[in-house]
Amino acid sequence: METPNELNPVAAKTPSTTPQQRWEYRVVHININNDSPPQPSTPEAASKKLQGSLSPEFIKREFPQMYQKQSAQQKHPAAQLQHFLNLLGNEGWELVETSQVGGLLMFFFKRLLVVQPDSSTDQPNADDGDNAGKISQSDKES
Repeated sequence: METPNELNPVAAKTPSTTPQQRWEYRVVHININNDSPPQPSTPEAASKKLQGSLSPEFIKREFPQMYQKQSAQQKHPAAQLQHFLNLLGNEGWELVETSQVGGLLMFFFKRLLVVQPDSSTDQPNADDGDNAGKISQSDKES
């Protein structure tokens, strides 16, 4: 009678401590539309919204951080997307597909999830995956 290892020579050569190859996936979506992008608020627009109760000069003087030059602070959308994709790439995520669903552009990522068998039970024991795929707050703000 043949043993299971004789029936499957690959199983005979594979030690039980070999990590199993698994993938984890992440889906990110971006809301896209063909409208013109929103323009930054101006003191004049704010004054008009308040029906003139505050003058544009007052608003600009009292809220200078809101009405400073925006062009130096804002990045082009392509540069923002590149920065985001690079952050995910640095975390091991690989972009495998993009697809448009209605007004959403979906990005599908995957990365290898290494699972080591638990030596006492020979059952897969995933590393702590609670923070897997998460971008730190400092990275989100940059």
